[in-house]
Amino acid sequence: MDSVFKRARQFSREIAAPMALHIEREIRRAPTNKEPVWEFVRAAGKAGLLSLTIPKKFGGGGYSWATCVILFEELCSVCTGLGNIIGGHYLGMFVMRNTFSLARTAEVFREIVANETSIKPVLLASAMTEPSVGSDHTEVGLWESARPQSEARPVEGGYILNGRKQFISCGRLSTYHLVFMSTDRKNYMDSMATFLMRSDAKGFSFGRDEKKMGQLATPATEMIYEDCFVDESNRLTPYFGPIAKKTTDFMGFTRLLIGAMATGAARGAYERALTFARDTTVRGEVLVNHQWAQMVLGDMYMNVLISRAAVQEGFFSDVNHGMNKMFLPAKRNGYRRKQIIDGVLTAGASQFGSDLLQQRKMRHSVGKAIGWVMDHAGLNTPIMNTFTSTAKAKCSDLAMMNANLGIDLMGSFGLRQDEGMEKILRDIKLLQIYEGTNEICTFGVFQRIVADHDFGIRMWSKSQ
Repeated sequence: MDSVFKRARQFSREIAAPMALHIEREIRRAPTNKEPVWEFVRAAGKAGLLSLTIPKKFGGGGYSWATCVILFEELCSVCTGLGNIIGGHYLGMFVMRNTFSLARTAEVFREIVANETSIKPVLLASAMTEPSVGSDHTEVGLWESARPQSEARPVEGGYILNGRKQFISCGRLSTYHLVFMSTDRKNYMDSMATFLMRSDAKGFSFGRDEKKMGQLATPATEMIYEDCFVDESNRLTPYFGPIAKKTTDFMGFTRLLIGAMATGAARGAYERALTFARDTTVRGEVLVNHQWAQMVLGDMYMNVLISRAAVQEGFFSDVNHGMNKMFLPAKRNGYRRKQIIDGVLTAGASQFGSDLLQQRKMRHSVGKAIGWVMDHAGLNTPIMNTFTSTAKAKCSDLAMMNANLGIDLMGSFGLRQDEGMEKILRDIKLLQIYEGTNEICTFGVFQRIVADHDFGIRMWSKSQ
């Protein structure tokens, strides 16, 4: 873990930091030119930062997902947009791993490792948001209000996908993307499935990239599906059982990673303000020696500490109650979860296992087996989602507070683009919105912790 921290910090300061403002200017000047962004991705690949959590049996670093918390804070302390490129990629890997689609996961993970130092590394993206479905897609309690227009229609040998996704981070950069669609819009909540698709598939195309206020380095792309055929083997979620119903539990961990990104952004605002205060003289005295400036900087530093503590608490909750508990060595009821999961992954990664898992009946059996393990693993996703949603919402709020304090401290200098503080504020605003708005996170916390224990409370419904 310490080696990852050192590698991430060195990369962020020596490679990412000098690139950040340059990439932002180039994107403003020529929005369709992604070469500056690819320069960053190639540098990240050469530093080994695209495969840290891929199991060693597939050629990756074999690190736990705790490394993502470290990596994202370090990257986002210099640029949240660049951090989100890597974040979107790891989100895709996290979704793939948690679908337990063994053969396809092994194939894609090995391709990521094989191309990590190539001229065009393999990146993943996850496509969930639609023009008619936003944050209500990320919270189970609001699914009834969602109005999805996309659909994956079952046909012989696979599915025909039609619809649009939008605001997909890293969409245009991705070699593969994981698209969430229901196989029956009338039964949306119970028919949600995840499909793996190459971005050069017939019937699929990229639409426009959104003109956002912040995180310009990360393209937010429209994804268009027009009679796009997906083979049966590329449906990643099982056909029944608890795994399919846990699709939105992925959001628990991804919100935690947004909290880590926000912690990095809050730290970046503090560090930039501190540097300015050390280098600036006001009324014959270095700014950092003024008492009022010390109070502001002290407040900003405390916000970073509180934010980091919330992320650590969220991760602790995840490994004790969430999906990551499945991948920790623990003996329960006479078996070891990690050994079972690792054994299934290894079998699925073999050629024999891969061929066997192409059979629907066998995939059903494996889904049942893993579902049984999940049922007996003592997962408590409502508790986990409560802590991770809290981390996402409050860390991004604290980061926004730091950006505002930094601009106040710097005065008119804070408004200049070349100083970088106004960029931090614009970048942070997006963290308060995607992966479920902070208001949606707050609603979910209340619903899971308060309303579920008080039958006198009337929750919001789609009729209101």
